[in-house]
Amino acid sequence: MQDHGKVFVADLPRLSDGQLGNIAREAREVYDSLCRKITELEQRNGFSDQFQGDTLIRANTKRDVTARFLRAIQDEQARRRDNPQLQGAAGESLARCFMEIARHRLPGSTFDSLLQESLDMCSKGVSEVDDSGSEGTLPVVLPIEGLD
Repeated sequence: MQDHGKVFVADLPRLSDGQLGNIAREAREVYDSLCRKITELEQRNGFSDQFQGDTLIRANTKRDVTARFLRAIQDEQARRRDNPQLQGAAGESLARCFMEIARHRLPGSTFDSLLQESLDMCSKGVSEVDDSGSEGTLPVVLPIEGLD
């Protein structure tokens, strides 16, 4: 039985919904494969050698660990769906929602760095507009009625 990559429970909050779904699908495939392997080992006639017994113990242990990992993924997905801060931000604006999701998923120093860079760019953009008048804005073009 081979491992299919290493993802830890501590990594789950930083993953996107798509990544989390893919990992859940892969973990479910591993779990199903382990269940089939355990069934095959149990159906063999007795345990004639120690190796087969050890294999069964390892397969059961791996299955149990995979089941706990699947529960952790389900808990993370439920936590995301039921997060009142994200639901409130989503009702306010796309930008606010995006910022809340980034705050929850990115490590503290990464989020702080990106937020500071964004604030610097916004303040730079505001000062340029103040200095030059209309620089940085687009003109509003209204359609003329009656022209076909």
